Amino acid sequence: MSCKKKEEDSYIEKISGVQSAQVAFSTINRGDKASVKLRFVANNGCGEFSRFEETWSENKTTLDVKVYVRYPSDPNTVCTQVITPLNKIYEFTPPDRGTYTIRFFAGGAFITKTITVR
Repeated sequence: MSCKKKEEDSYIEKISGVQSAQVAFSTINRGDKASVKLRFVANNGCGEFSRFEETWSENKTTLDVKVYVRYPSDPNTVCTQVITPLNKIYEFTPPDRGTYTIRFFAGGAFITKTITVR
């Protein structure tokens, strides 16, 4: 067992840099969801996906996305000390037709993907 935790345990969130991003379809129809398979890491065996943080540009065509991983805050929690790869599908529904740029934070840089909505 890599972690011992209780439901009422509290967690600490940390940003994880995305290592890879694979777009399912680069062109979609209006109203469809865009899906991107993300690969990122947790710093130990207790880390697990927590949430996405999204920030739209002023012109609403560029979306910056950060991935957060959560870790137990209890210092007595026993975790394996191994970098753990995690995968998560990021989905969003573009609000209108056009070209959208999604920038996934990758630890100081961004991995950029483009989605066209027809």
